[in-house]
Amino acid sequence: MENSGVLGGRGHTTMTEYSLAAPGIADYFKFGFVRNPWERLVSAYFFFLNMPKDYWMYQDNEKIIAVVRSYASFSEFAIKLSEACLWPHARVFWPQSTLLCLPSGEIGVDFVGRHEQLDQDWKRVCRKLDVKEDVPLPRDNLSRHEHYSRYYGSKERDCVAKLYESDLRLFGYDWLS
Repeated sequence: MENSGVLGGRGHTTMTEYSLAAPGIADYFKFGFVRNPWERLVSAYFFFLNMPKDYWMYQDNEKIIAVVRSYASFSEFAIKLSEACLWPHARVFWPQSTLLCLPSGEIGVDFVGRHEQLDQDWKRVCRKLDVKEDVPLPRDNLSRHEHYSRYYGSKERDCVAKLYESDLRLFGYDWLS
């Protein structure tokens, strides 16, 4: 089940929700990780497309899985997603800026790591928290696919750029970054 704003639920709680539920959160070191939006969308698409029924997350995500599987291709999915107002019930497709920013538009975390340098940035977080750097970072919810650029034509690329414009601007991503 997607986290519906109740802290302690699974995944994708916004910084706004954290700030409202835990007023003292400003005193803590907060961090988040972002990913190239084009790569992130390919990964999420294939994750849901290929999720087996016995996977622990399947039942909680049946609606998302059904919608993803209803499209004939990633191309159709990427184009239609931009018309779907980001599916309010599917936070996994929300812009990362929506998750990490406060209503003022300010980034609500102290450190933004990048998926593209995950190990290096994870070590920075561990150092900041005074945690041994060899604490492993679990690699869950992996999807198998080719390099994201192989799934996009110019129309799909432009639709995703428009959809995730705030992520591109705020986190400095471009097509092949």
